[in-house]
Amino acid sequence: MKNQIGIFTLGLTALLAGCVGEATPPPPPNHLIMLTEAADGSADASFMTVESLEECERRADVAKNVFPSAGIKYISHYCTNASVAFEPFGHNPEPTGPNYVFDLQFSKDGKVLKKVVSHPSVEECEKAHGKVCIVSYQKLL
Repeated sequence: MKNQIGIFTLGLTALLAGCVGEATPPPPPNHLIMLTEAADGSADASFMTVESLEECERRADVAKNVFPSAGIKYISHYCTNASVAFEPFGHNPEPTGPNYVFDLQFSKDGKVLKKVVSHPSVEECEKAHGKVCIVSYQKLL
């Protein structure tokens, strides 16, 4: 019995040692964050919920194909996992209501939105050394 426990312990130790240093894969994306250029040159962000990476990339491709005919300049997009929620995206041709300035802080690979920091203006976000300073008409919920 003592020998079996020793073998079990040795096996468990080897198993756990194999896990050390292995990166945990990021969670699947649940948001498409689309960045476009606003009239003043700042980055305008739209947040949409998605169920998978495939859906995210498909929706991004559809939007990128429509943007030129709508006179919208595409900057980039993120298919990312976020634990925060934004109010629902509206397909208004011209955004209405108040806007919000956020610094979006992503993991190094961009697959996880780690933190969203609110700022009173894009200038204040940039002064605070924001990594991705954006304007959005969708507020955090």
